Amino acid sequence: LERRCFGSRSQAHGQADEAMTRKPANDRELNAALMDLALAYRMTGERRYADRAKALLDVYAARPNWVTDKPLLARTPVWNSDLGMGTSAYVYGLTFDAIHDALTPAERDRLAKALVKGAIKPILGDWVDGAERIHSLDTMGHNWFSHIVFGAGVAAIAVKTEEPQADAWIRRIDEAAEEWAAYDGGAIETKPQHFASNGAF
Repeated sequence: LERRCFGSRSQAHGQADEAMTRKPANDRELNAALMDLALAYRMTGERRYADRAKALLDVYAARPNWVTDKPLLARTPVWNSDLGMGTSAYVYGLTFDAIHDALTPAERDRLAKALVKGAIKPILGDWVDGAERIHSLDTMGHNWFSHIVFGAGVAAIAVKTEEPQADAWIRRIDEAAEEWAAYDGGAIETKPQHFASNGAF
């Protein structure tokens, strides 16, 4: 939302109006539309923006799998999450939170469950829990872990009211964030520290 606040108010309003009728051709357009509609609803209070955002959230909610990089699903062990899912979790979570007051209790419950099933649990299972697989911080360079896991963190914060396990997920993601921030590099894979004078960030 912050990124979209830098344009003029009329430009942001225009983008939201365009998102009311345009069918997104891909996930990039879907995510942009959700952000535009969420911002427009928070700024104007017009229910039509929330209703359209809810309909677009249902596009994600209806998917049996949110992985966008399909070859990852053919790996052994399978990768159940990817960069696209990190973005989807983040955008879905922000939108869900932005239109929360325009949703019925049943809609909140349904959309929250879809976010948990579609993104939060697959991400935690791949990157944080360690019960079924263990990713090292080296696995995909430096940005995959932070982008995917922190996207799930935003999503978990968004569903705190609906999901009793959300607080535990947030705490575990916070612990994982400390591990990620303190990563001191790996000589074997010639990875630099994340944060240092010559670090990756």
